[in-house]
Amino acid sequence: MRGVLSAVLLTEREALSGKTDLPPCKPRRQILICAMKLNITISFALLLALHAFSGCRPAAVPQISLGEPLRIGGDGAFIRIDEVLTDRTGSVFVTDAYKFTVKQFSAQGEPGNEFGTRGSGDTEFLAIPSKMIQARDAIGIIEKASSRIRCFDKRFSIVRESAVPGNIIDAACDATGRIYVNIFPFSGSVDELLVEVEPGGIGIANVAMSEVREDPALNMAHLSVTSGNELVVAHRFLNKVTLYDADRNIRKVFSVEPWAAQAPMGPSSMPGYKELPLGDLIADIAVDRRTDYLFVLGGKYSPDPYRTVQIYDKDGKWLAALRLPEKSGIFYVDDAGNLFTREKERTVLKRYKIIYENI
Repeated sequence: MRGVLSAVLLTEREALSGKTDLPPCKPRRQILICAMKLNITISFALLLALHAFSGCRPAAVPQISLGEPLRIGGDGAFIRIDEVLTDRTGSVFVTDAYKFTVKQFSAQGEPGNEFGTRGSGDTEFLAIPSKMIQARDAIGIIEKASSRIRCFDKRFSIVRESAVPGNIIDAACDATGRIYVNIFPFSGSVDELLVEVEPGGIGIANVAMSEVREDPALNMAHLSVTSGNELVVAHRFLNKVTLYDADRNIRKVFSVEPWAAQAPMGPSSMPGYKELPLGDLIADIAVDRRTDYLFVLGGKYSPDPYRTVQIYDKDGKWLAALRLPEKSGIFYVDDAGNLFTREKERTVLKRYKIIYENI
């Protein structure tokens, strides 16, 4: 019964959501020495001015921009894009939710193979294929409100399957093949909200979340990993981002300023839940593993919904802000530094090259 409620909660939630630092200045002893030799009285204010002018310069302001996009779709190629993933060759895989398929495109955006259909077979989908992860040599596909992760090779043959103790909200895989999963646990235990699946799906261990709320919806999160196999967790409806080390220990928790602390709540028609979030605060997160910079996409209750992006370094220090050309509900960065967005009511996929300056 809990699994059914979790699936309904996911469906209802989806329907509702639609400094520069100054470097430290070293003392300029030569200024003081010259002043004494010339017997010149220099005011304290003037001394400070000379001190600043002689070497205290502002740090370069990071500039992060997007190159010209590659457009995929828009001509009836998709009914509804849910997720995107690339492999080491640059091939692009896109889930077309209402067709229950995964479509493959070349690195140049040319259409290729199409996999899957609705059904209960090994290469079919009982529910919408809503999430994909790169699981080492395979592509992991997760159906909406499912508790299983099925991994396929490039010919769309199933190579392995893993199950977790709850309905999956989001998942991410590191370079070792370890998979992290945020779930609605079947047991109801808050200790199982975030779990780690060992490579090959052999064992499962719990990972502590930095904050746990009584309302299950407020424990829903986005997941990503860094090049150093460090987990990043961002709550969907709370302004909370958690950084872990490679041993799954929490090393920092921060909020996106000046966003609200939490998305507003409203009455729910779902039995057992008095209130549900009226929309997301954080729409998605992604890590550019070339730099390990963290990109946070604002949701419905961010200042510029589904377009505003705040960028942080691997230690949670704010670097820059970015505004997307169009609204997007997903945010994915591949290992080549390409940013993918989902635009035009989920019918167009765009790929932008991330450009860094002054960093």
